[in-house]
Amino acid sequence: MRNLFKIIALLVFVSSCDDHCVESNLIISNNSGKDIEINSYKESGIDGKMIFSKKIILTTNNKYEKTLKDCGNSAGKFNFGAFVEGDSILIDYGDKIKGYSVKSKIYEARNPYILDGNNKSNDFVYTLTLEDYANANSKLFEDSIS
Repeated sequence: MRNLFKIIALLVFVSSCDDHCVESNLIISNNSGKDIEINSYKESGIDGKMIFSKKIILTTNNKYEKTLKDCGNSAGKFNFGAFVEGDSILIDYGDKIKGYSVKSKIYEARNPYILDGNNKSNDFVYTLTLEDYANANSKLFEDSIS
């Protein structure tokens, strides 16, 4: 009987730990008509230089996704920056390049960091379209964050 109470207490404790967890699903979908490469960067705290973080290669009509379960104090704080592991990205379409940053001083409606920041749900889907490709340019990334 004593063991039965211990098992019930353990089950109640384990199930209550899951109450403070949030599952987040983030997706980058490529509908641009081009194969793309997304390179993410982090700003170095020492000298302010960008350090390469992660490379995501997406063929046309493909997607990259990640589901994460956050628990405790961090619950629901998984965001686009954590997803790409950087505070800036370069999207390389092969013949055009587009950059976005969490620190961008120029408001751009398609900036995934801004879109995710305004997102009220735990799920976020960022779809790269033919229009995104058409609007991309070959300027240096620094032009878009200055």
